[in-house]
Amino acid sequence: MSSASPPPAATRPSGLAARIAAHLSALVVLGLAVALGWDRGPDALIDFGRELYVPWRLVEGDALHREIGWFNGPLGPWAIEGWMRVFGVSLDALQALNAVVIGLTALVLARLVERASGGYAAWVGVLVFATVFAVAQQEASGNFLFLAPYSHGITFGFLASVACLLGVVRGIELRSVPTFGLAGVAAGLAFLTKAEVFLGLGAAVGALAVVALVRPPKGARRLRWTGAFGVGFALPLALAYARFAAQLGGGAPALEALAGTWVHAVNADVSGLPFYRMMRGTYDLPATLQRLALASVLVPLHVFAVTRLGALLSERAGRGERAGFVLGLGLGGVLTVAVCVVAPIKWMLLPLVWFLPAATLYAFARSVRGATAYALLALAAFGFGLQPKVLLVPLARQYGFVLSVPGALLLAAFVVAHLPRRHRGTADARAGLAGAGLGIVAVFGLMNANATRNWYATKTGTFATGADRIHVGHWRGDVLEAVRVDLAERLPEDATLLVLPEGVTLNYALRKRTPSRLVNYMVPELVMFDERDVVADLNAEPPDAVVLVHRPTDIYGYPFFGQGYGEAILDWVQERYAFERGWGDAPFEAAGKDAFGAQIWLPKER
Repeated sequence: MSSASPPPAATRPSGLAARIAAHLSALVVLGLAVALGWDRGPDALIDFGRELYVPWRLVEGDALHREIGWFNGPLGPWAIEGWMRVFGVSLDALQALNAVVIGLTALVLARLVERASGGYAAWVGVLVFATVFAVAQQEASGNFLFLAPYSHGITFGFLASVACLLGVVRGIELRSVPTFGLAGVAAGLAFLTKAEVFLGLGAAVGALAVVALVRPPKGARRLRWTGAFGVGFALPLALAYARFAAQLGGGAPALEALAGTWVHAVNADVSGLPFYRMMRGTYDLPATLQRLALASVLVPLHVFAVTRLGALLSERAGRGERAGFVLGLGLGGVLTVAVCVVAPIKWMLLPLVWFLPAATLYAFARSVRGATAYALLALAAFGFGLQPKVLLVPLARQYGFVLSVPGALLLAAFVVAHLPRRHRGTADARAGLAGAGLGIVAVFGLMNANATRNWYATKTGTFATGADRIHVGHWRGDVLEAVRVDLAERLPEDATLLVLPEGVTLNYALRKRTPSRLVNYMVPELVMFDERDVVADLNAEPPDAVVLVHRPTDIYGYPFFGQGYGEAILDWVQERYAFERGWGDAPFEAAGKDAFGAQIWLPKER
């Protein structure tokens, strides 16, 4: 997405002061985003409790795949464990680590986008990352943000992947063997996270490797590059295997643990669940294709019409590039706001379905012909390779908070940098077009940021206290906090607690172990792990208390826990435990979408 013609002067840094201002503004926006999301990002019920509970248990001496049933790669919990051993076990410590990850991710992405589309596009890309992805909450459930992700495997894996790509690009540019070795280390770390991230990385590295095969240098130097990358890749895997071998006894158990997420990524019983089909857009295919077709026409039409109008009006005004840029900026912003009043802003990224493969082919062709489009190829192929999990619905929400990042940044770069460079009009016209493009991207970022702010404004309650405090909405927060306070007074220090089907955040906040190897007991976990083993664990160590939480699971094809899945576990609980106290709606009974409640059950023999 570059060309020989320079961008409009209005969009070029004018010296050291301008570059410093750009860097400072990016840092300020990233800092404000982290401050906005601090303590508000985590969901007190769904997913995120696992990301706190598991590292805490590792610090206490438990091991993945031994005391803890684990289905992702080990890098996430191990990295958090190491961080918490230094900075203490707390939500604040984890958020601080994630803030570092946000900063590093923004830095590496900026370096890649700068090489692909220029410094101005890189600055815009960082702002898009900060406002749309870093701390985003676009719906009732949280955890789809870098500051408090549903799985740290996906955010750590993303950072490792973009670091690998930057290393490969720099290695090709510098013809540096050590740089390829470091890139291989980053790829090995990415392998130890989540399959969907590594698949995207594999697509990008594969595309770059093909280019390397047909471009000089050839022969021994290329073999040294490959060897250095391979050695670097093997190093993290060897270290991970060594730790698993020490904890699990080596051999097949250690190899299976090393495979991590890959064992379950190919499990059709998991990927075929309704929720994951909805995430891919294949659950209601006709409706998905209709939205995709509409967005694929309207979004490009809007971009084309607004930018061309900005170019035309700026050229007609004839007041210079800066005035033309400002005119285009205002025009692009106003018209985009007007469109977003009637059209959901979340559909603006749907054209990534065809934009990313087109950008990949374009960058590949340019690279093969001799242009230095390696960074563009890396980003485009990476973004394309990340798409299978959100196949037909690449959104700036849900899994898209990571999987749509490269595509969104490339799309922004196309609008704010590539289109102005390609425009053949006067300098004023190109400046107006660039301003209109920035107006479109700015409104997209600001409207997403405003949606996040609105969701965070509803979080007026708190769950837990001190360094573990989470701001929560009263929808679920009051009930969960009441349960926590009751159990804190009721349970002895060494008690165990079973929360069904989800809510291990309670275990973490109370520092109470769960008596089973499983952390959550939702449909995916009970598909991946044998329910009979869970019952065996409970028989071996019955919990001191059980909490039943109203958690609808219709998105997985079953109404509630104990109705189509988890029957044996619920039967075991109801046979041995008696209702003690409840708050809100009764769990596992039909109710409205905003219904929520929890009950404490204690052993019958007391």
